[in-house]
Amino acid sequence: MDSRSQTYSDTGAAAQLSYEEAFGREEAARQRLNDSISLIQHVATLLMNPENLYVANVGFVLPPGLHYEVDGRTWPTGTELAEVLSDWDSARQTARRAWAALPDAEKRRLRRPPP
Repeated sequence: MDSRSQTYSDTGAAAQLSYEEAFGREEAARQRLNDSISLIQHVATLLMNPENLYVANVGFVLPPGLHYEVDGRTWPTGTELAEVLSDWDSARQTARRAWAALPDAEKRRLRRPPP
């Protein structure tokens, strides 16, 4: 192998590793975002029948006999939700830049980053 081939191979391997790490961070950030979305959707569904909903662990006492309990401590604050969105967007942009840096031969072997 001549030195140009070795350099290309090293560069391609480094770019692939960088992309795989970025892709993994994007997937993890997307999962955290999806977890927040699922919780919000669940609570929104329960709020369709508020007479049956009890919000626990937030300092209010409601009468017994309610059918659904949601732990208020698990709800994301606006700041937490903004952080989750920001982390996801940052990870997504990093994965896109890492993808763009990959040699075409590597791109054919890997999954594209999400849009």
